[in-house]
Amino acid sequence: MRAAILSDPSASASASASASAPRRTAAQQKFDQMDLRLNRLYESEKSCSQATANLAAIAEQGELTGVRIRNEFVFRAQPAPGEPSDRRPPRGEHRPPATRLVTSRGTALRCMLIALFEAQARTRPGGQPDNRRPILAVGEDVGWTDLFATDAKAMGNGQVYMTVQDKQSRHLTAALKKLAAEELISLPHAARARNKYENFLLNRESGRRSAGPNSRYRVPRPDEPHFILPAEVFTKGWIHVLEDSELTFLLMLAYFHASNPDGFRVISSVRLLHMGISRDAYGSHELLSRLGLVSVVPAEGRRGDGTVDEYGSGGPAIPHLLTFLPGGLAVGAFAAVTKAIDQWIIATGSGDR
Repeated sequence: MRAAILSDPSASASASASASAPRRTAAQQKFDQMDLRLNRLYESEKSCSQATANLAAIAEQGELTGVRIRNEFVFRAQPAPGEPSDRRPPRGEHRPPATRLVTSRGTALRCMLIALFEAQARTRPGGQPDNRRPILAVGEDVGWTDLFATDAKAMGNGQVYMTVQDKQSRHLTAALKKLAAEELISLPHAARARNKYENFLLNRESGRRSAGPNSRYRVPRPDEPHFILPAEVFTKGWIHVLEDSELTFLLMLAYFHASNPDGFRVISSVRLLHMGISRDAYGSHELLSRLGLVSVVPAEGRRGDGTVDEYGSGGPAIPHLLTFLPGGLAVGAFAAVTKAIDQWIIATGSGDR
């Protein structure tokens, strides 16, 4: 688990040094992960504030209240073939784009969502956005790297010195490379030796197709199947502090909320075969519930992690009843998430259990 920020790879050096340490229990590992996440969040606080302010200014200028996302970004009409399970999830090509973009240390999912947000802030429904925003900006201009938070620090000296902006550019380039591989963006300057990602163009949210190339992106019209991700996800900083698994869960909430605002149950076959969301990612509802973003009414016989008491004793397992609470997004995300994690760490203790 890691904070959903442009994370500095050098920060993981200490982890490899402790590879020979005695194996820790699952509870201890969870504690370590949450503690590391909290530290990275605090290291990104200033950057998170700046990036959030930049996104808020874009939304205000474009009078954007929500981002329309086509259903196909999170939901496959056809279930994944074979016999996938939570232990053997569907292969990448059999998942919708949102969960194909999820990685342990990458930023591709967040990059795609921010690109959709930025495009819709200046493009009417049905319009085809261009992209004149530079990867790296100078002066008072706002570049793409200015829309992302990072915990990276300048390092090195002399000829090998690398600034925070250099690191941001490298991390963003890696994310754009992933989006291009999934045909979620096109690269007009792909033939260049340098700056090939400048002026990248969005493609339709369905991504890579087996029958042919993907088409250019147009902002969804009201009559197209879509759901709305509230603008507060970006303008209040949630996009920077939630992890990929939590963002995919949030997307799932917004998707079902569009047709079931009073609550819904997500059966495991839909969650896994149509949305590519594992049981571990589904467990993100625990933190999001503490943050006031989702109401969870546990089904009888279900534990908090979604597993079932006396599984196999007869009768179908009934999922939790979930209700998306978009009003919870109105608070500042950084303070809310750091407080929730800090409280969890205090309540858990040292993790030696």
